[in-house]
Amino acid sequence: MYKQIKLQEHHIIAGIDSLSVFQALFDSGDYENRSFFILVDENTEKLCLNKLKQYIPAGKKTPVISIPAGEQNKTMETAEKIWQFLTLHHADRGSVLINLGGGVTTDIGGFAASAYKRGISFINIPTSLMGMVDAAIGGKTGVNFNGLKNIVGVFSQPDSIYIFPGFLETLPEQELKSGYAEIVKYALINENNLWEVMKNKRINDFDTLEDLIAFSVLIKAEIVEQDPEEVGIRKTLNFGHTFGHALESFWHKNERAISHGAAIAAGMICESYLSSKINNLTDEALKDIQTTINKNYSWPSLRKEDIPELIHIMLNDKKNQNAKVNCSLLEEPGQCRYDQLIPEELLKEALNHFINEQTNNQ
Repeated sequence: MYKQIKLQEHHIIAGIDSLSVFQALFDSGDYENRSFFILVDENTEKLCLNKLKQYIPAGKKTPVISIPAGEQNKTMETAEKIWQFLTLHHADRGSVLINLGGGVTTDIGGFAASAYKRGISFINIPTSLMGMVDAAIGGKTGVNFNGLKNIVGVFSQPDSIYIFPGFLETLPEQELKSGYAEIVKYALINENNLWEVMKNKRINDFDTLEDLIAFSVLIKAEIVEQDPEEVGIRKTLNFGHTFGHALESFWHKNERAISHGAAIAAGMICESYLSSKINNLTDEALKDIQTTINKNYSWPSLRKEDIPELIHIMLNDKKNQNAKVNCSLLEEPGQCRYDQLIPEELLKEALNHFINEQTNNQ
């Protein structure tokens, strides 16, 4: 079975039969005479590529571009390698790039496709939970630059997205937790009953993630449909990300292992604290959020002496306005307000709160 979400800018196929729908693509009138390329990283090349190839017609040439795995490789240099490969294999403006991988692969693959010959088509097939519920959806593409996350990129929508939950079987629990952070975010920013279901649960309390994936995909697709270039309501999707991106960049710079989702989870604690100070989020709601997140995540050490560097990183966040840090904050679970400019003293206070919380929970 599969579910099809077809909005104005989104054609998303999700479910165990999604790759069968992908297979039919090659015989469709829009694609039958076009050249295809597949972008993988070294992990999806080993674990997922052969599965995908079962759904590509025999005799159809699909040259494979393999890039190193990991956020540290989401760079302009890697994008150049993709362009070099496409050029060497005579990709033209009718070519299609299939991005098979997690958020790093779909981000950089979408960016490379969007810039190559002023734009070729691309298709996202996410293989991580983070990719399935967030990164592959919405048309944000880009690379990291000069130690700053996603600072260079464009909005460009994939032709379609195929979500096959079977790929999750290849992932360790840490990678599942990374994507789970985005599901927690959807539960907190969108008015629905999902937060009541997830509150105080661990990721392994769920027998299946398929319904959570479908629900999350629908929330994100509908928000992006309303605001494709993030000038309004789409900014609510940034809840947890201003602090989360800064923490992720800081920990990576200092060679401390952290997944994107774990960093966003830390960011949600910081920004929930700010929500309590600015929007009067209740103490009970703040406690519930912190308890739920702390049950699922742990983080590298952070010291009060690190705060000035973290604030410097946040001051370079692409969402800022008039040199002030811009956050999306909760009024209550299910209600999120965007374009909230945060004084530097409150940034420090929120980071101190996070450090104290982690010290108390050790």
